[in-house]
Amino acid sequence: DTSCSADARQVSTTEEEESVDWVASSLRSYAEYPALKKLALMVIAHRSTSMEIGFLQQIFHRLDRKRAGVVSKVEFKTCLAGYGYTDEEIDGLFNGVDLVSNGIITYTEFLAATIESTGNLSS
Repeated sequence: DTSCSADARQVSTTEEEESVDWVASSLRSYAEYPALKKLALMVIAHRSTSMEIGFLQQIFHRLDRKRAGVVSKVEFKTCLAGYGYTDEEIDGLFNGVDLVSNGIITYTEFLAATIESTGNLSS
């Protein structure tokens, strides 16, 4: 299997496509943030509870095909290419989230990039 699709019994194709598009939109917004805002979101993500971020955790685990606790660029590309994203779009999203530019997206980096869009942040 070369995609990041969930078990068909759990998620419909439409819901899955919507969740991938939502994640891509969140990552795109995050990529444009200044470094200080990204760092602040990293702190918030690190302190978040499983209850607050359960949905995001499920998506991360779908991206993390090797179950290594991180998402490689290959895993990321494999997943998003299956939903019609171009290599250029995928590279831009990945590089915008890979805060330390080490070629992987950690769970905390992923949460930082997506948590704001969940609406669970308070001032």
